[in-house]
Amino acid sequence: MPPVGAVLRRQSPPAGGPWPWSDIVHWGQRWVVLGCLVILTAIALPSPSLAAGLSSWNGAFNPETIAALPGFKALFSGTRPDNLGVKDGHLALCPSTPNCVVSQGGDDSHAIAPLTYSGDLAVAMTALAQVVADQPRSEIVEQTDAYLYAEFSSRLMGFVDDMEFYSDPANPGVIQVRVAARLGESDFGVNRDRVETIRAAFESSTHNLAG
Repeated sequence: MPPVGAVLRRQSPPAGGPWPWSDIVHWGQRWVVLGCLVILTAIALPSPSLAAGLSSWNGAFNPETIAALPGFKALFSGTRPDNLGVKDGHLALCPSTPNCVVSQGGDDSHAIAPLTYSGDLAVAMTALAQVVADQPRSEIVEQTDAYLYAEFSSRLMGFVDDMEFYSDPANPGVIQVRVAARLGESDFGVNRDRVETIRAAFESSTHNLAG
């Protein structure tokens, strides 16, 4: 084994000239091997500080962590539409985009059946409000004797869908429904599925009340 001093001297270029090419290759190979050993050691025996660092890095770029940043979801929530509510006994028609369904006056691609109930309207609306409130990320914004409006937010990005229910006193036993996404073109059927989920829970709830 060569003296330590000789090894150290090999790390500096000889006087008056650059390192010989063979020495450059030699030391390059050593640094590559050393780097691989460090990486393998870190993987096999990670230190607490390294593990904490990796965890912090992963957490910083976790979608749920980003979505929790102040003001992040406000970027995607959109503005509350100005055509909500009941006008002349009808909820608003759907736009041309395939991210809306309505039970009043909808064309084939936007039409959906209304909710139905038997018995007292007040009891039915109370049951409906409870069903809507039980849905994930829902918030009831307005509720009257015959009208209910709620907002639904997506889990990560905070996209908002506006859902309305209306029971015309002149047509007892029927609750009209409309839901539309504020932003984007397609909702991939999310709102239609949401209506059907609420319908099933509502029918179960009113059936239990009647029983």
